[in-house]
Amino acid sequence: MRQECINKLFTTFVCFGPVPRTCLKFIDVTTDEAYNESLENYLREVDREIEGFIAHGGRETIAHTVHHRASHRIAIMHPTATGFSYTARVITRWVAYRLYEKASERSQQDCLILFKLLSRQATLRTAAGWFFEGYVHDWFQQGGTFEADEFPIVHNHTRQFVFRTVKAKSSSPNFFTTATDLANLVKAISGTGINRSILKTYFLPYSCNYPSVDGLLFSDMQTLVLLQMTMAQHHEIKSPGVAQLLLALPRMIRNVYFVFVVPEDRAEDYSRAQPVPDQASLHILERRLCLKQYRLVLSQKCMQDVAMKRVVPSEE
Repeated sequence: MRQECINKLFTTFVCFGPVPRTCLKFIDVTTDEAYNESLENYLREVDREIEGFIAHGGRETIAHTVHHRASHRIAIMHPTATGFSYTARVITRWVAYRLYEKASERSQQDCLILFKLLSRQATLRTAAGWFFEGYVHDWFQQGGTFEADEFPIVHNHTRQFVFRTVKAKSSSPNFFTTATDLANLVKAISGTGINRSILKTYFLPYSCNYPSVDGLLFSDMQTLVLLQMTMAQHHEIKSPGVAQLLLALPRMIRNVYFVFVVPEDRAEDYSRAQPVPDQASLHILERRLCLKQYRLVLSQKCMQDVAMKRVVPSEE
């Protein structure tokens, strides 16, 4: 196979996740024209299947959908231990985000109902987690004041970290691609330190798989807040992604706060410390860092308000 063809397949693989078999079968990489046309047809078919899934309200499981004209483009079948049956799951984060986007366009209320239905199906809880991440991103981008509880949380008596986000100026999020790109976006006009105008601005990594970070902000000139959204019972934050950020950002950053954003039904699971980087694992020994962990709970009522765009930013 020509290198040009391999590059097209690799690009598609990176964008859509681990679906090389469907890429090979449905996307023609022989010429640019064939590639563009077959990719458009592929995406159009994905949208049709997503719309069909939404139309049924998510009440039919992905497994049931697979039995009816196989939705291989939005699901993958994992063999069980016996090899005689399978478990169907939503295939990639990209598809889940597209599902969230299409459901939101159809109806904010129906999208929230679909999220709840996905949450109740063990095989689709990962897809529900990507929905949850979308709601949290909207929550922070709408702006407001947030109160996170410091670990460990004992009988709900704990110290709190209160921070704000400013309302996004447009519907397009503030993306960064790499640690160096973020450093360039936030640096002061003088070239040293952090620009005060970006404080409390919510930033999202452009890559859906950026290591260790789902979103971040600078709450003050010395404090970097790293946000991790999860519906899992526990979550580890690995050091490489955090280290890359700290090495690229101005040395004035002294505080790194890890905030785990979880739904109400996971609040108890996040009452104690999670595995996060320490000073030694970050390999930044020339400056002393203050590393802390917090839990922020997105309640059902608040999620409803976010979905209906009823969250009103607090005043400064």
